[in-house]
Amino acid sequence: MKKFLFILAAVLQVAIAGAQQVDTTGFYSEKRDTLKAAAVTVRRDLVTADADKLTYNVQADPKAEGSNLIDILRAVPMLSINGDEEVLLNGSNDYKVLVNGEEVQAELEKGYFTINRRWKKGDVVSLHLDMEPRIVRANHNVKADEGRIAIEKGPVVYCAEWPDNDFSVRSVIMSQKPELSVEHRSDLLYGIDMIHSDAQTIAYDEKGRLVVKDVTLNLIPYYAWCHRGSGEMTVWLPQELRVTKPLMPENLASKSKVSVSRRGSSLSAINDRLVPAYAEDRSAPYFHWWPAKNSTEWISYEFPQTTTVSTSTVYWFDDQPWGGCKVPDSWKIYYRNSAGEWVEVEALGAYPREKGIASEVSFKPVATDAVKIEIVQPEEYSCGLFEWDIK
Repeated sequence: MKKFLFILAAVLQVAIAGAQQVDTTGFYSEKRDTLKAAAVTVRRDLVTADADKLTYNVQADPKAEGSNLIDILRAVPMLSINGDEEVLLNGSNDYKVLVNGEEVQAELEKGYFTINRRWKKGDVVSLHLDMEPRIVRANHNVKADEGRIAIEKGPVVYCAEWPDNDFSVRSVIMSQKPELSVEHRSDLLYGIDMIHSDAQTIAYDEKGRLVVKDVTLNLIPYYAWCHRGSGEMTVWLPQELRVTKPLMPENLASKSKVSVSRRGSSLSAINDRLVPAYAEDRSAPYFHWWPAKNSTEWISYEFPQTTTVSTSTVYWFDDQPWGGCKVPDSWKIYYRNSAGEWVEVEALGAYPREKGIASEVSFKPVATDAVKIEIVQPEEYSCGLFEWDIK
């Protein structure tokens, strides 16, 4: 039976949390617009979270007074004490004991880790518990995360981002028993622990057949993403086939250079070949011009070479009635002629403005090296789209 014996109360290195939390209670007012009095109390947080550690403030916890070390440890998030009084962090009992920052080696004596030394005032004894990566699943009531897993290391959530993987992270499926490993990268994002996992990608080939490829998925702490440009990122990774989204084969739109009237979020969503499953589906990435309103905006595709095109399909993003985006008041397609001028195509029908489903318009074929979609935003709303395809 393993036990940890610590003689000093300072054995568990606990910093006093600097952050304070303000509670406001006892508001009193005779009139709606007049405040007569307010009782304000200030208290220190018992637990504060940093990127790589949790700090439990023993002195601020009234329940800690008179408690022994084991009882105090039980109050620390993610720590537990098993029946053998082993200290576990997320189920692991790998540990190091440090005195004034230096690791102490000792044999367990009758189940106790004993430190024999001449103690002096100010000595600090620290207990370091390794944070192993682990798999977590969402509550079964969260339908959007069904069949998916996330990866954490201690209190830190991880994500897969495009710069660290040479494949679409949205086409990944995790194995039923992923093998996780940790690599410290001091050269990346000011120093992080990167997690590696075996995985597979699923994609369609040019003939529409599914192709599965073994890959190594690289993950970074969630707090560090979006510092290296716009691109794909995902936290909840599919582990069941029914929730995967196989990558579609390259098409003219995905091979084209994208330009927009004004920069917005998720520019790569415009031609990433990911479309909503139904009108209210919000799982696919989308681009929008919010907060711009009541304006004319555009997106252009510059093709790799001159190509004859005759069909345009747009999946409009519309988060009404509660959001700020709506389908456009109107839209048109232009092509660039040999003189470099933008000319409106000759549409063969109306321009559909359907929410979240394919809005397709056909036009007389044109040979060009670039096309442009021009949209008129509503007076009180912005516009956005999931995908724009051109054939």
